[in-house]
Amino acid sequence: MHFRGRIDCIIIWNHGLNKLEDILLEIRENKFEILMIEKHSPKSIKNLISKVYELDDVPLHHLREKTRFLKNGGKEVCFVFIKNNDPEEDFFGTQPFRHIESKSLKKLKTKIRNNYNPYFKGNRTENHVIHCTDTELQTRNIFKYLTGSPDINILINTHILKLPYYLASYSKFKIFNLDLDLDLIRCKIFVKKEKTKIVKIENTPHFAFLHGDVETYQEYISKNLGYGLKEDYTIDRYEKLTRILNCRDNTNKRYPIAVRKQHGYFLILDGLHRTCISSFHGQKNVLACEIIE
Repeated sequence: MHFRGRIDCIIIWNHGLNKLEDILLEIRENKFEILMIEKHSPKSIKNLISKVYELDDVPLHHLREKTRFLKNGGKEVCFVFIKNNDPEEDFFGTQPFRHIESKSLKKLKTKIRNNYNPYFKGNRTENHVIHCTDTELQTRNIFKYLTGSPDINILINTHILKLPYYLASYSKFKIFNLDLDLDLIRCKIFVKKEKTKIVKIENTPHFAFLHGDVETYQEYISKNLGYGLKEDYTIDRYEKLTRILNCRDNTNKRYPIAVRKQHGYFLILDGLHRTCISSFHGQKNVLACEIIE
């Protein structure tokens, strides 16, 4: 690892998904960095629970009760992988189930459960809306279940050009100044879960946001977060990026956008927000990295 911490996974069960935005806000406010968000519908909720708790020390009756409760609801869950910079690891519980756990994550877990677990006659039930990993080994096991690979390190951006994890494997690229001719630039936007279409950037919710249409951008995030959009996109983050890149100091020259040339235009692979902001502020070009396969 390249930081003194660990990567954890928070699983939001189906009965907590109606509070997804609130739970994500709790995670951010407690200084955890969200690395990846993925919604998932397993073929069997029983098999999913077995996989999640495969490396966990929990009583068998606990798994039976959890399975019974969750089978009565929907199958879709949400995996949130986070960067835990200060895990404060310690031992919790009593034998034979005493185990190592992150004190900082345990505190967050308890807070979220207190706020969003179902209540009965004024008392919080044990039908938890979230589950958190106790160790990074458990996180690797869940990541392998989702992606086929246990290598969670790819979620930590160490690429020299700050390319996201899904582009970091490319080793051939060319750095150049891309003219912001909007007729020669395209991007993909999501239209249904992970289904995409290619459009000009001025026809995106990202561009509409800069012209005051916040609602369209928020709706786009809410509809696609965890499906096509797996990073932590929020209005607050976009507003902050807009202020940082507010044209005059050329801060957006630090890291290039990623593009691929095809069919006579450049397709944006990463950096759509930055491209929209640069164009909105009248910049003539933007630093780009052309991915060469």
